[in-house]
Amino acid sequence: MSGHRKRRALTVILVVLTVLQLAFIFAQSLLDAPSSSEESSSVLELVRPFFELFVGKGNVTESLVRKCAHVAEFAVLGALASSLSFVIGKRRPVHFVFVLLCSLAVAVTDESIQLFSDGRSGEIRDVLIDSSGAAFGIIITLTAIFIIIKIKGRSRHEKQSDN
Repeated sequence: MSGHRKRRALTVILVVLTVLQLAFIFAQSLLDAPSSSEESSSVLELVRPFFELFVGKGNVTESLVRKCAHVAEFAVLGALASSLSFVIGKRRPVHFVFVLLCSLAVAVTDESIQLFSDGRSGEIRDVLIDSSGAAFGIIITLTAIFIIIKIKGRSRHEKQSDN
């Protein structure tokens, strides 16, 4: 498969994954309060042992799990969107600021949707948490890309030195 075809396939995959992540985020916001709480309680029981390693036994709450879920959802979105930006050739810092601003817009939309879900509310604090998660995902992705580029550069340099 040629480089162009690989890049095109990767672009399609990243677009699909990003759209699916957006759908997941918005679907979570559409849940009414009892359904959302029930889902959070189920997740809480799954992650409690892991979280207790960090915050101590008895300190893991549904609220903590919900906030971590916000960070995780948006970190994935930030990682996918910044990867997509990189693959399509938008690699200048301004492009990644644009990805962050788009993530902020998604966070505002996400919290706005909750205003219309029974028993839920939109929180400015959650917009900040979501945006922080997106920034984290973007930073992790850019760091990974930078490391991969450095490793590939060294690898090429070593091959040229061997010839």
